[in-house]
Amino acid sequence: MVFDATEFTSCIANIDKRIPLPDFASKLRELDLPVSNSWSKTVAALTDIAENPKITSAVISSLEAIKSWVSEYFRYSSKAIFIFDFSNSKPGKIQDLAADFRKNLKHVGVRRDHPATFPGLLDKHELPSFNGKTMLRKVYRQAGGISFVFSSIREYQIRETIAISPADTQAVEKLDGYSKVVGIRTALHEQIDTIRFRWSGNSASFSPTIEMILDITKPGGTILNSNEILIRSKEYRSIINTCLLRSNSSFVIPSELNFFPVIQKIYNSKEGNVCELGFVTMLGNSMKTEKMKRNSADLRSETWHAGAMVAIASAPTPDTIDIYKLNVSWRITMSDDEPILSIPGSYRALSSASIDHAIILGCTGRSSFNFTYGRLMTFARMP
Repeated sequence: MVFDATEFTSCIANIDKRIPLPDFASKLRELDLPVSNSWSKTVAALTDIAENPKITSAVISSLEAIKSWVSEYFRYSSKAIFIFDFSNSKPGKIQDLAADFRKNLKHVGVRRDHPATFPGLLDKHELPSFNGKTMLRKVYRQAGGISFVFSSIREYQIRETIAISPADTQAVEKLDGYSKVVGIRTALHEQIDTIRFRWSGNSASFSPTIEMILDITKPGGTILNSNEILIRSKEYRSIINTCLLRSNSSFVIPSELNFFPVIQKIYNSKEGNVCELGFVTMLGNSMKTEKMKRNSADLRSETWHAGAMVAIASAPTPDTIDIYKLNVSWRITMSDDEPILSIPGSYRALSSASIDHAIILGCTGRSSFNFTYGRLMTFARMP
């Protein structure tokens, strides 16, 4: 395949809003490509290399590796996972559903006119034209499954603190006496989402599934709150339902897999490092959140937490805790990533005993995401 310099420069042109420069620089060093202390200089240097008429095959291989890495970063970094379990269905049915989904996307308002080749992103001047739109970007076929990758352009409110100078107070009398104000502005953001149909797997407990792997980033690098995640999930659930009902009027999508039972199973295991807990004491009825300074430290073995667990269990009136939120991290051999699996419940989850999604953070590629996803599903399927 002939190297396309224009496609490569499009790929890296707008990634500064989505990828931290240290992460990108680390990958560039690994591939022996130039690194700078600013995004503009880094992109300019890579563009010069890509457009060099005397570019070597070795350098082309490195640039193609960057494209692949950016693609994986967008597909696997900061995702909410919703899983619809089709355990009572034959694998062939999920394959048929995937074919129906692809065929009917054009009927539900999903567009295919993104101006860049994936993983290229829209320029800030292009975003307004696609506000509120969802576009199919890429289809990946894997052994036992197929993934549909989308771009969604959505508007978010950004809360910012603005410092006030003496000149500002002179210009606007209302600002007199204030050193800073809090402003709220709107910003458009391109999110990369995946709908995955899986009909076979390596595990004996594998069940066919449809999965929503949704981008939870916001402008400025922050993470969506629970209500914003709920809104995003409803949008894609509607797309799935509408597509599949067009081919089968009796189609009913099952409820999302419940991840609430996973919390206690992970806490009781010796897996990973539990780095955050939200819980309530059963008799004392007090709510607490405990969080480690480092994600690689394990709260279960921390002196105060471990001591408190022993103390309440051996008190004159023994008490226990009910956990409604848990974050667990891993150090894994196949990647420099330290992925975090979050089961993001709230106090209300204790009464419903239901959490419809999990969150995976800290992944820059497929291997660390698949590892974390695999651990999630192992505990989810555990009796």
